[in-house]
Amino acid sequence: MRWFLMFLEVVASLVPACATWPLGGRLDSRASGLPGEWTAPPAPGFSDTVVWRFRGDGTYERLRARARRNASGHAPPVPMVHGWWEVYQDAKGDPRPVVCFSRLPRARGWPVCRYFQIDAVTDATGLAHRVLTWDWVSEKGRTTESLTERAP
Repeated sequence: MRWFLMFLEVVASLVPACATWPLGGRLDSRASGLPGEWTAPPAPGFSDTVVWRFRGDGTYERLRARARRNASGHAPPVPMVHGWWEVYQDAKGDPRPVVCFSRLPRARGWPVCRYFQIDAVTDATGLAHRVLTWDWVSEKGRTTESLTERAP
């Protein structure tokens, strides 16, 4: 009986750490501005880039775009992750929408979510493009990453 009570105490202490993301109402993913391809700059010490491909049907792919080319002169992207995505309002009042990812269709439970914002910017050459900035919020803290819309 003592072991059972200790087990219940451990489980009860873990429940708050596994709380679900504070999602508000669901938003139209297609109108969010995310559909398309977005590239992240290479990580320090690496030459490959990451491409996020959001489709209007609610699926996504994360690809690694290699800097090295193969014998035919191409650098085909390598699939890394794929799944489903949806956009929500934040239930805590943050004005930024939240994009949530799942590897299962319509999965319930603990999705991986990021706050995001899309801005139109002009670079030094006068060329306008869109920049996706998102915050990855986890138990370790907050990380901000910027991605640039990839031209079709």
